[in-house]
Amino acid sequence: MAVSQLCPTCAAPVISAPGSDGLCPACLLAQAIGPIGGGTRDEPDAATLAPGTSIGPFRIVRLVGKGGMAAVYEAHEATLNRSVALRARCEIN
Repeated sequence: MAVSQLCPTCAAPVISAPGSDGLCPACLLAQAIGPIGGGTRDEPDAATLAPGTSIGPFRIVRLVGKGGMAAVYEAHEATLNRSVALRARCEIN
């Protein structure tokens, strides 16, 4: 697969696909989800994982979106040199 362009939002390499508007998968997902839970997806709270946090082979890049039960993060898996989406469940008290 040849990279044809860079994502205009985060500058990640993008492989052209119909309907993607030139966005990488993480930014396309963020656009589709939009703000959840009445706030913006960039609002941190006590349960938010900070960029750079490592979970197993994954390193958190950014929060993509969150809702009442889970948060979705863009992460980098170094062993396979790829970006992935991770869902982290929120604790319910």
